[in-house]
Amino acid sequence: GNKEYADDRFRDVSYAHNDAEAFKRFVTGRLGFDPRKVMDLRDATKTQMESAFGTRDVQGLLYRWAEPDGGSDIVVFYSGHGMEGTNSAGGYLLPVDANKDTAEANGYPIEQMYENLGKVPHKSVTVFLDACFSGVGGEPINNASPVTRGADLSGAAGVVGMTVLTAASGSQWANWDAESRHGLFTEHLLDGLYGAADADGDGQVTAREAKVHLDQTMTWAARSAYGREQDAGLLGNERAVLSFASPGGWGSRPRLGPPRFRDCPECPEMVVVPAGSFVMGSPSYEEGRDDDEGPLREVEFAAPFAMGVYEVTVGEFRAFIQASGSSAGEACHENGDLVEGRSWRDPGFRQDDSHPVVCVSWDDAQAYVRWLSTKTGHRYRLPSESEWEYAARAGTTNSRPWGEDDSGQCSHANGVDGAFKRSFADSSEEPCADSVARCGFYRMLRRQAEGAVPCDDRHAHTAPVGRYEANTWGLHDVLGNVFEWTEDCWNDSYAGAPRDGSAWGAERCLESAVRGGGWAFLVGLRFADRTEGERDAAANFGGFRVARALAP
Repeated sequence: GNKEYADDRFRDVSYAHNDAEAFKRFVTGRLGFDPRKVMDLRDATKTQMESAFGTRDVQGLLYRWAEPDGGSDIVVFYSGHGMEGTNSAGGYLLPVDANKDTAEANGYPIEQMYENLGKVPHKSVTVFLDACFSGVGGEPINNASPVTRGADLSGAAGVVGMTVLTAASGSQWANWDAESRHGLFTEHLLDGLYGAADADGDGQVTAREAKVHLDQTMTWAARSAYGREQDAGLLGNERAVLSFASPGGWGSRPRLGPPRFRDCPECPEMVVVPAGSFVMGSPSYEEGRDDDEGPLREVEFAAPFAMGVYEVTVGEFRAFIQASGSSAGEACHENGDLVEGRSWRDPGFRQDDSHPVVCVSWDDAQAYVRWLSTKTGHRYRLPSESEWEYAARAGTTNSRPWGEDDSGQCSHANGVDGAFKRSFADSSEEPCADSVARCGFYRMLRRQAEGAVPCDDRHAHTAPVGRYEANTWGLHDVLGNVFEWTEDCWNDSYAGAPRDGSAWGAERCLESAVRGGGWAFLVGLRFADRTEGERDAAANFGGFRVARALAP
């Protein structure tokens, strides 16, 4: 997403960052791409674009990232300015350090990108371009990137397995949509890819269906709102499948969330949670409800605050341990008993730095947020119970985001499903040989596996953070993956609880409230579900996310 250009003759592309963020959410949440394999370039220079896609003589990072056996699906999305060459019909993506007078010298040739993508071992390549390739006029045009004449983008046709969708055709302008804060193309394209373009109802969106959807929606919107023609371009394989429904159906498209930020490179990414109010707890008729989820009460947040977009990861916790020398996380429990040799470094199953850290007690989490506060100068902490539920719900009153159909769980949360069942339904009794507690734990897992939901997310234990669809405010994994510590003491009802969002008795107890459910349990995957956890206990299904005050 290229938004802010150094050459002031280029208008800033107001919504380019929003477009890039929404598309990143689409490829990770809907297509299931590993977040670690997503290059996210904002306000990219020419050097950065060449590093990513390569030059005429040197392959870029994308080539190194691809599977060598040709099994990779590659998706490229670009939002920003494009321009035609002065002495050629070719088009250029414009880095933010481009000069309007010398696009051929300091732009990135679209034909070069096509050529280099064709050399990357691939199964499919899809390119989405929310840009015009016909020059950028100097006159102020509202809600548009003005253009003058068309560039030739047909080079994609020569690459086997490539499909390209462009925002406009010929000499048309690429318009913006101020209401959605996206490019008009991106806004209607994403609607289509989240299911609106599935005209035949087969659970897939092809390139041709996406083009028809854009013709029916984007073209009409440009004409009716601005009196301009804007027709999407389609090159390459029209039958390519661009998107597909989850087992529970298409569901709804996650909308643009509040702003994100990170206070340091190794700090958790945060999202701003808006001020507001909500009704905390569950009604008496909610399936699975416990008495400790009431009485219902309205909680009001007078000011916004920040929450971690993801659960704190192994990599983030490792940075804390290395910087502080802390011994946090060096113990791990199963069935309440300490398991020798287990820790956050080795919880008993394979993890990497992108997974949520586990085997951390409430006290360990407190040590982490104290270090983070000292490092950044900002007040980091665990979220209160009411902050957690308010942020997790993100405005919804439903019990969970995927409705009544259990098969929709795998798009939204890592819980007990087909992958879990394969791993534990017939697991051996080997742990019983050295520990009665471990024997009980594995028997519990087998019992959980008997009730597995009818879908499969391919993760029997924890999954990398961000693999599942975010909620409306941009938080991932609020349900499933790992249980999350909160600041509050455990109380067996909400009678007398604060109504201002603050923690309840944070310093005066041995147990804290734990929220969100985890990979090993059928229960917990509801917004209102809550349980207690001993503060000095650290389990391989428990982790945390952080909150931060926004006021000085």
